[in-house]
Amino acid sequence: PNVTAVSIATPDFAHLAPALQLIAAGKHVLCEKPLATTLEDARRIHLAAQKANITLMVDFHNRFNPACLETKRRLERLGRPIYGSICLSNTFSVPGSMLSWASKSGPQWFLLPHIVDLARWYAGAEPAAVSAVRHDGLLKKRGIDAADSIQALLDFDGCCILVESSWILPESWPSVIEFEGKIVCENGRVGFSLHNQGVTVNTQAECQYPFTGGSYDVAGQTTGFFHLPINHFIDCIARGRQPLTTGRDGLMTTMIIEAALRSAAEQRRVALDELMHPTDLEIEKIEEDQGMFE
Repeated sequence: PNVTAVSIATPDFAHLAPALQLIAAGKHVLCEKPLATTLEDARRIHLAAQKANITLMVDFHNRFNPACLETKRRLERLGRPIYGSICLSNTFSVPGSMLSWASKSGPQWFLLPHIVDLARWYAGAEPAAVSAVRHDGLLKKRGIDAADSIQALLDFDGCCILVESSWILPESWPSVIEFEGKIVCENGRVGFSLHNQGVTVNTQAECQYPFTGGSYDVAGQTTGFFHLPINHFIDCIARGRQPLTTGRDGLMTTMIIEAALRSAAEQRRVALDELMHPTDLEIEKIEEDQGMFE
């Protein structure tokens, strides 16, 4: 009873059960991205939180990343966005040695949610349609049942933003991430490049770009954009405010990625309207969830 809020940091595919249990217990929830790896699960979590009147925040921490945040602020002065691209990828080491559950996820769930959310945020809208392609085979040869890469063109009716993620960068890449983006507007261009965060380390054998901005200690205090959204969530709970990234943001991001996967599989442009309404089976499960609160 003395627990007010809980953070869910289970693997990508394992958010549904703890989320529904915590919501049923009346706890506010901070959920790591993605909200869920299926649209059905994301819809169930989002609607359960609404029914229970609890705060659900999805941790899209790049909205707290200084370079990404400054990009958003600059965009607001440059007129209507016309086109852009955002890339976030990892080296082979992430699925190969960092994640024991890589075969239950993929770059489309581990990485793409970050930049789909940024694309939505930068465009200030939801895409009308998605066109996507994916590549499979290299990771499967290494015994990892996951996509190598995915590229999706998000059509925001007058603004198109390409988002792409992969898990197959060579080990010689000097950072664990490749992360850069640009948006071209009516009155200018703004972009960021974050794989090199300002520090370069060279040894006789290699060159490295350390990941410095997410978390670091200064005079006994821990800060960085990994910690800022957690502090923001706690502050919102204490003050009774809505967080910057809500359950709806999580739902829409999962919906867009599911549209991208459908587009890649069926080799066609997928309108987001096709996924807006739950199926009969989803409705049954949602109604069962709602029964927890009767």
